[in-house]
Amino acid sequence: IPKADGTKEWQWRTLAGMACDQPVIFATLVVICFCLVRILQEMRKIGHHVESDSRRMQRKLIRVLLWQSIIPTITSYIPITFIAAFPLF
Repeated sequence: IPKADGTKEWQWRTLAGMACDQPVIFATLVVICFCLVRILQEMRKIGHHVESDSRRMQRKLIRVLLWQSIIPTITSYIPITFIAAFPLF
């Protein structure tokens, strides 16, 4: 924040809040990606041993999980990141 004499001063509480907030968002995205990769690997292992109806249901569930991850990322995580980082620039 600019002071009256023209120098700038850091707001340490804001920086500490951002330092706590950003790793949580990043960790959430890492967990989502990790789970997606593991699910896809397990589905490939099972391969043709599963009936087609079960396989179709698994694919539908994966699509739903992807949308449940993508929508909060677009509507929440990305805007919060920009809002928190914007004052730094």
